[in-house]
Amino acid sequence: MATTCNILAEQVKRILGRRTDDSDIDEREVCLNIKQTIAYLVRQRFFLSKQDDIAEIPDSLVKTFPGIDVVKDEAMGDFFSVLPSSVMDLPYGSGIRLVAPSGNASGAFVPVSNTHGSLYSGLESSGLEGRVGYYQDGKKIRYENMPQGEKPEKVMIRLVAPVEGISDDEDIDIPADMQMEVVTAVLEIYGVYRQQDEINDQVDRV
Repeated sequence: MATTCNILAEQVKRILGRRTDDSDIDEREVCLNIKQTIAYLVRQRFFLSKQDDIAEIPDSLVKTFPGIDVVKDEAMGDFFSVLPSSVMDLPYGSGIRLVAPSGNASGAFVPVSNTHGSLYSGLESSGLEGRVGYYQDGKKIRYENMPQGEKPEKVMIRLVAPVEGISDDEDIDIPADMQMEVVTAVLEIYGVYRQQDEINDQVDRV
């Protein structure tokens, strides 16, 4: 269900205005809290879904970048690509969803650990069986087992972009229940949210 930071911020401010005298909180501040909360919830849901091998990520956070150069690192003796965007910090390198030769998504490279090269150093097999591996190294993607003669000129990279990089009026496609969690969590930041009335006085506190 698509929403924007601005829409959620307006909802938060409306509730704050009914509950407190401080209804003129800067919307930019609210949006920042919303983005940070969404990022936290995405990570939490990732952990929960990973237990079922699903690892759900909202589609609106997954960005595809075609035509990224593959460059030879003369000092390291391997190949790399510069990441076209920041990547959401997710476990197991899951912030990178796909790396493949441009125009050939079915030929996707294999994610490996950043210690893969040292683990297989000196062994007859690299463990990749002719395939190309990749791992994130800071702001770069580094490749393992990529032959010079078969190196693609460009690759396509699909990654999970940080929520903080999304503009306040850009669509964020997150489930309705997550939107409610976001609003609730941000209200808690301002110290006004209550799960239920402490006194049953029939007054609507929302």
